[in-house]
Formats: sequence, C-alpha cells, structure tokens
Amino acid sequence: MAHHSQYTVSTAYEDHLERLTELARHASPADRLRIERTIRIVIEAHQAITKAHLNQQKASARLQRAKATMQRVMPQTAKKRGGSCIQSCNASLSRTSIIK
Repeated sequence: MAHHSQYTVSTAYEDHLERLTELARHASPADRLRIERTIRIVIEAHQAITKAHLNQQKASARLQRAKATMQRVMPQTAKKRGGSCIQSCNASLSRTSIIK
C-alpha cells in the first residue's frame, strides 16, 4: 500500500485497506476523497489502539517491578518502623493499581 506508506498496519488490515485503495483508484473524485479519508482514519485508529496496548504493557511491567522492589525493600523498612509500613504500602499499591 504505497500510497499510505507513512503508516504501518498489520497484514490483515493491509489487505483490506489495499482493496479499498484499489477501489478508490476507480472511483469518482468525490468518492476517492471519501475512501482515502476513511483509510487514513482507520489506520490512525489502529495505530492508537496499538499504542494504547503497548502503554498498558509498559504500565503492567512497571507495576510488577514496583511490587518486586517493595517486596525487597519492605522487610528492611518494617524492621525500622515496627511492621506497619508493609500494610500501608500494600494498600497504597492496591489503590493505585490500574491492572489487577
């Protein structure tokens, strides 16, 4: 799909969009503009979904690292503070967790 080469999409979408691009080549000028605009919107939406998915994966990995760090650090901190810190930190992470 050379006409929209600045976008990257998965193969399934490429196949469908390539057919739409071919349809647009044979359409009237007004229809061609509408089809090309629709193609751009679909590609941009697909990219936004992909980006959101990647951001969710990064957030999940950060959360896991934070929990692992807390597990390593909390026993040392609990000794200094008498043990109540673990419960409050666990409660804090549970409240802020977007992924459960």
